[in-house]
Amino acid sequence: MVEVYRVQYRPQRLDDRDAYRGRRRAPAPSRRRYVAVSLTALAGAAIAATAAGAILPDHTPDHLGAEGPAWPTHAESERTRAADQTGRQNRSSGTQTVAESASWVLPMRDYELGDAGGNGADLVIAEGTPFSAVHSGTVLVAEWRGGYGKMVMIDHGDGVVILYGHASELLVKPGDKVAAGQTIGLVGNTGRSAGPHLHLEVHVDGQAVTTVDWFKDRGVDLQLQIQL
Repeated sequence: MVEVYRVQYRPQRLDDRDAYRGRRRAPAPSRRRYVAVSLTALAGAAIAATAAGAILPDHTPDHLGAEGPAWPTHAESERTRAADQTGRQNRSSGTQTVAESASWVLPMRDYELGDAGGNGADLVIAEGTPFSAVHSGTVLVAEWRGGYGKMVMIDHGDGVVILYGHASELLVKPGDKVAAGQTIGLVGNTGRSAGPHLHLEVHVDGQAVTTVDWFKDRGVDLQLQIQL
């Protein structure tokens, strides 16, 4: 007779370390590798942002405009208003002012009328050519100012202020009284300028007007270089 022995199986709980015996655990990446990957991602994002900035149009406004800032400071404006008020008082009393007695003239001759790209007028001529005041008046500004380079601003009365820009040399100073046809500077290429020329701008009561048309109304044709 064969005797059969029954052995009761009792499962034993394995230690956690025993669970991985005979197996290969995937090595965990080092912290140094994580840092390198993070830096690479940041660098890639910066490059992408730079490329996007290069593609997108630049909407930064140009505060200089076509010619740059030039109009009078508060003190200069106050002097202009005072001079204009004096002129009005003289007219009301029957006294003829200098601005009323003088004629309007060309600032110079033998130039070519260029495209100023706005309300102003560009008179293209050789550097060093003398240019004159187109009317009698008082010099408000005679200095370097913004894109206009060396420029002169003259109060010609009745709220009219004319700017003469891009000069190579200025022959007047603020406060000077000038007559129509008097030389006030030499043509130049200073400031924001593509070549030697005289830039003219007319402002009436602080508002820019079309220079060529405004001169025609006063008997001066800048295009044909005719003055009546």
